[in-house]
Amino acid sequence: MLVVLLTSAAHAHTVAFKSPGPQMHFTQGQPLVVFVDAFDSINWAHPIVCPGGENPTFPAAGGQTTCPNGGSPTGWPQVQVLIDGVAQKDTATGNLTIQGSTVMNSQGNPDPRDFYRFSIAGLAPGTHQVIARGIFPPAPYSDGATLSSAPITIVVDAPPTGKTTVTLTADVSGPGRRDSSR
Repeated sequence: MLVVLLTSAAHAHTVAFKSPGPQMHFTQGQPLVVFVDAFDSINWAHPIVCPGGENPTFPAAGGQTTCPNGGSPTGWPQVQVLIDGVAQKDTATGNLTIQGSTVMNSQGNPDPRDFYRFSIAGLAPGTHQVIARGIFPPAPYSDGATLSSAPITIVVDAPPTGKTTVTLTADVSGPGRRDSSR
């Protein structure tokens, strides 16, 4: 008897939280900052794609990739965050989806890699379910899958009553200033 074994590649994309952890508490009025890891098991190199399918130009010493026809490069995989089943807007970018990096390091790898930061403001007090969703590139770069993480539960607490709260602000956009009057 002749037995023929057929093998097939099993692909298992992963999407997981780096932070927050389950049951963490946050204070109403402060942003919830989520860090997500999305890994594409089919194309671990995290492709950068130009519109129209042209190949991006990668700077030899690292830096921002460009598209030859002037389009904007798109980094993969991409991430969304859902709170109580609703896709949220990232407060830093205003987008529902955070794309993978289109900046290359000097070794020719996306930088940062597997680092997705998502900031959400305005959550009401109470218990909330948080899900991270990974969106993977279409063929020929990967399989175009969408995968959601296991849900976690977080708690948003109302600010303490009867306590003085202070909001700190600073201009951190420019060079440091020195007060010469001291």
